[in-house]
Amino acid sequence: MWILLSPLLFLMAVISTVESLSVYYVQLVCFGLISIAGILTGFGYIFSWPWVTISSRLITRVLVIYFVGSWILMALFFAYHEVVSI
Repeated sequence: MWILLSPLLFLMAVISTVESLSVYYVQLVCFGLISIAGILTGFGYIFSWPWVTISSRLITRVLVIYFVGSWILMALFFAYHEVVSI
């Protein structure tokens, strides 16, 4: 699964539209590292490497924290703007 999802994560970082160029490059590096780790984890599952479960859990936790955290921050941001604009 990680072999297929990891390139998509990197593609998401490449086509993102952030306003700051430095944030774009930081995002590109972070997603690139996660993509490389994901591809290695996918091959680890194929070849039954012993560290693959730890790597898979770590990648999953990092991505869940990133995406759920961004959803929570966006919800708080929009709720704040709704309260302020009333």
